[in-house]
Amino acid sequence: MTKAERAVGRGENKETPEVKQIAKITQNIWVVEINGKRQYEVKWKAGTKEVKDKDGNPAIKVKGKDTVTSYFDSIEQIIHQHERVIEGYLGTEIKLGAEKVLTIPGEAQKMEEISHDLFSLIGKYVAPLALTPKSSSELKSAAIGIRKKIGVTKNEYKLKASHELEQAILSDDKTKNIQLVFDSNINILQRTEQILGLIEGTTNRLQTCNYHRDQWESTISEIFINLAGVLNSLRSGGYSTAGERETLARRISGKDKSTVIGRLNEISGPEYWQRIQSPEVKRIAKLGELFRAGNIEGTERILEEAIVKLERVVKDKQDRDLANREIDEKNK
Repeated sequence: MTKAERAVGRGENKETPEVKQIAKITQNIWVVEINGKRQYEVKWKAGTKEVKDKDGNPAIKVKGKDTVTSYFDSIEQIIHQHERVIEGYLGTEIKLGAEKVLTIPGEAQKMEEISHDLFSLIGKYVAPLALTPKSSSELKSAAIGIRKKIGVTKNEYKLKASHELEQAILSDDKTKNIQLVFDSNINILQRTEQILGLIEGTTNRLQTCNYHRDQWESTISEIFINLAGVLNSLRSGGYSTAGERETLARRISGKDKSTVIGRLNEISGPEYWQRIQSPEVKRIAKLGELFRAGNIEGTERILEEAIVKLERVVKDKQDRDLANREIDEKNK
């Protein structure tokens, strides 16, 4: 994220950069162009936890908007962000080796624990309703402890739950105190329900991002193999007739969206688009002209340069697939 973009998020610079929407990935995730630079734009509702930019800094909060906006250079960064959000709600386990595991609870687990504490507190003092001075003091002491677990928050349900516990701590009305604890638990359960909805929405967005990444990389990998096969065939004396070269020219650099250059131009992801727009790859559009002229040497040179430029995407995909397989094997 550039300094200018951060300033825009803080409302500091007077000239708002032009943001042009290029392609929609999913709800609130777009490929955009900012002053000529293509990036991913991700919007969250204000207050969503663990929303950070690619440098690990708090995401931009757009002044006057009820959203938090982040900009990223790669879809992999967006995927990692969504994974962190889900872990923040569901928790995570970190294997430390020698069968040791570090468990970090998420907010859902914390809400479950608080709800259990509140439910136990209600059950302990609800019968008889006429609390003794000692039991009333114990209820207030327990309420103080549970309120600390809720902590500082901006969430409406947790704020209500904390406020109700605070009223129970201050009140001398024994029956009212039990009702306040009960109401506090209802709000904690509502926050839990809200969390489940947020997890579902975040998971759906994550799956869509994975789908787009996989589709883009599969297209590039397929074209990479295709071009490599053409190059090998040319080196072996293939495509020797004018008819064969004409067919190949149309398949690679024709204007139709089904051609090699057409399929590449349909890929909108910034990190892939930047590579596709490089001179080495854009020169593929000239292959038709060279094929028809019988310039095999020039054709081979363009193919070599394009293949090398696309190889990075293919290799990154292969490395990630291998790493995922190794993780799956360890988890079996």
